[in-house]
Amino acid sequence: MSTAPMTPTEDPFDPSATRSWSSASPRSDYDASFEDAVMRIVLSPPHNDGIVLLNEGDEPPIGIESVQRTSVEVERIPNFAPSALPLPLNHPLRIYRSSVPGIRLTHPGGDLEGGEGPGSLAQERAGFARELIDDNRIRNAPQFWRVVEQEKGEALKELEEKMRARQDAIRQNEKLENQLDALKEQRDLEVRVWNRRKGLGKG
Repeated sequence: MSTAPMTPTEDPFDPSATRSWSSASPRSDYDASFEDAVMRIVLSPPHNDGIVLLNEGDEPPIGIESVQRTSVEVERIPNFAPSALPLPLNHPLRIYRSSVPGIRLTHPGGDLEGGEGPGSLAQERAGFARELIDDNRIRNAPQFWRVVEQEKGEALKELEEKMRARQDAIRQNEKLENQLDALKEQRDLEVRVWNRRKGLGKG
C-alpha cells in the first residue's frame, strides 16, 4: 500500500458540507425571520429532500432524484445580489440537497442562505480538499471520506448548538416580555384604583 499523500480528484467533495453556519462569510444583513426558520428546521428536522449531486463513480441512490455534478451548468443558474439574500427556505430555486436536512441549496455546493458558495466551483472544491488532506495527513480515500464525515458531523452539531441557544434566548425573551406585560397591567390597575379613590374622596 502506498504511503504517499493522497491527491484530491477534480471534484472530491462539497466543502460547504463541512463549514458551519457561523463560519460562512457574511453575505446579507441579519434576518431574524430567516434565522428563526433555520432554527425550527435544525431543531425539528424533516425528511431530507432535494436533488442529490453525484461525483464521478458515485452510485445513484434508489428512489431519490439525482444528477451528475458535472452535468449541472452552474453558469445558467441565476445569481443573487447580496441585498436579495437570504432567500426564503421555500424559494422555488432551492432544489439541491444540502448537508442540513430540510434545507435545499440554489447552487451545487452553494451557500445555505442562497446563491453560490465555497463548493460551487471545481477549483475551490479541490482547494478545500487539498487543505483537508494536508491538515489531517490523509493518505488514502477511505481516510479522506472518514474525515469529511467527521467534519460534517461537527459542523452540524455546532449549528444545532447555536440554534438551540437561539431557541433558549427566544423563550427567555418571551418570558421577560410576559412578565413586563403583567407588571404593566398591574400598574394600570393600580392607577385606575388610585384615580377612583381620589374621585370618591372629592365626593
